[in-house]
Amino acid sequence: MKDRELTPNTKWIVCMWDIRGESPIETAKLMKRSLGQVLDIIAECKADGYYDKVRRHIEYFDITNARRALMGFASAIADVGGGMAIE
Repeated sequence: MKDRELTPNTKWIVCMWDIRGESPIETAKLMKRSLGQVLDIIAECKADGYYDKVRRHIEYFDITNARRALMGFASAIADVGGGMAIE
């Protein structure tokens, strides 16, 4: 497979999927890129710190959204009167 030019989002997506546990082989298939190109992107991003930047962003996103979900759940329970009755 011929390596295509990188788009502005390619590095981010490759790093994000790798951080989330996607195999480089599957990433290459889904993005229609060679396995070598995907592995090169991951190695380059780990070397220059970009990979860690993506990881920090993902962790912040996950924590923020989990907090919002918990606050919404707590609010829903308070509005309804405490959820299920326990006897």
